[in-house]
Amino acid sequence: MAIVKHISEDDIKEVSLRYLRHYYRHQPREGAMILTSDLRGAGGIVADGYIAWPRADGTFFTATFEATDYAKRNELRFSLQRDLLWWDAVTVGALLVAAAFFVFHVTTKDLHFIATQPLLGIGSILGALMLTSVSMRFLLQPLRRYRYVYAVEQFKQYYADDQWISFSWDVFYGKHDPYFQELRRQVIRNGFGLLEVDQELKIKMHVAPARDDTFGYQRQVVQFFSEGEFSRRVQQQMQRFAKLPSWEKLFGWRTKLPYVDNLSNLWRYRRAHYQQMTISAMAMVLIAIVFAREYADQPIIYVDEEAYEQEMLVRGEELNIAKEREIVPPLDTLVILPLQKNVQPYLSFGLDPVRQAPVAAPAHTVDFLVYEPRIKNFVEYTCERLHGPASTSYLVRLGQFYDLALLKQKILELRGAGLPVNGLWAGCFFPGQQHYFIILEDLHATLEEAEQAADTAIPFLDTFLPKGELAIDRVNL
Repeated sequence: MAIVKHISEDDIKEVSLRYLRHYYRHQPREGAMILTSDLRGAGGIVADGYIAWPRADGTFFTATFEATDYAKRNELRFSLQRDLLWWDAVTVGALLVAAAFFVFHVTTKDLHFIATQPLLGIGSILGALMLTSVSMRFLLQPLRRYRYVYAVEQFKQYYADDQWISFSWDVFYGKHDPYFQELRRQVIRNGFGLLEVDQELKIKMHVAPARDDTFGYQRQVVQFFSEGEFSRRVQQQMQRFAKLPSWEKLFGWRTKLPYVDNLSNLWRYRRAHYQQMTISAMAMVLIAIVFAREYADQPIIYVDEEAYEQEMLVRGEELNIAKEREIVPPLDTLVILPLQKNVQPYLSFGLDPVRQAPVAAPAHTVDFLVYEPRIKNFVEYTCERLHGPASTSYLVRLGQFYDLALLKQKILELRGAGLPVNGLWAGCFFPGQQHYFIILEDLHATLEEAEQAADTAIPFLDTFLPKGELAIDRVNL
């Protein structure tokens, strides 16, 4: 059994630097070529190899490469970004449920059960979200969007004119290995170069870098340092940071060279999920709005007339049975019913005052009774208050009252309803009549004016006075 000899990462760096020096030997330059390895940059970026030279325009051409041996093969093998996959699935599911929920709310009546069964509505929404998200998770999983390759993602973090991936022959199981196929696809798509080092330390180029930047020159330019220089600068930044006030440590101050990152964490370049979170939150807000509108639209409950009639008959029989069982105490019992206070007389229940007229005429104590809103009380005047220069006027009178307290009560009720009225002793204008009546607040010069005023009082008769208790009289002042 032959023993497989793995190539070390240092061997890959040395061979790759020698190959790239030869590869770029004919490139125009204005100075010596710089070749180095094991450089560090901001954001935890690592360049296993670095090549640069000055150009005629004063800028530098830079090329970097990532060297990967068998021990670090996971840097080039893709992994499934499950967190991104789940967030995309939840976002798409929330959007689909929100859209369907909104369409049903606008076009159909299928969501009215929410008003009567809100718990069922909440359960339906959660079930739809869960089912849709799980379904989308399995539908989206085959997409290459979720295949994370560490070396490719690191190249996306910074700009260089050329970027290469150099790997040992034993990292993959041949050119048909799915991991190799996915790496090659991502390298071609992003414009990177791909080199393979065989057992004899010879280079095989699979893909050359693209001439134009496929990212549109939108990536940041990172300054690289050797590991010793990088450590020294990090210590200086930490010392400066320790001297800053607390508020500057919390707000607004960021070092150009961050602290040492965990380089063993190959997931440190995975994508954030802020956009998915925002879209999902907006979809949930739309669902909540539709739910609230549906819950507020309570249905109208119509009573079944036949069932209602039967229910009333049953209740009537129950009341009759209860009355039959009621025990009435005898008159000579010691149980005395308590005295009820503040009981209104029967005349206050809208009964016709004429029918309850007493046999004897009431005591004549007031001629003209006027309610003054300013003092919220009645003021009493004599009949001469209404007499003035000789003229003819018309008054509108309402009802007949033989009780002064009842007269005041009715005046307050009518005034409270919006009809301005006062009280008058009939004997002021009609000798021989022994009762009070209500008159409208104003006297009228013509019969037409009196009739118009009477029309405004007619709607109040059904509620406060019996029908027919309205008349227009001509009086001489």
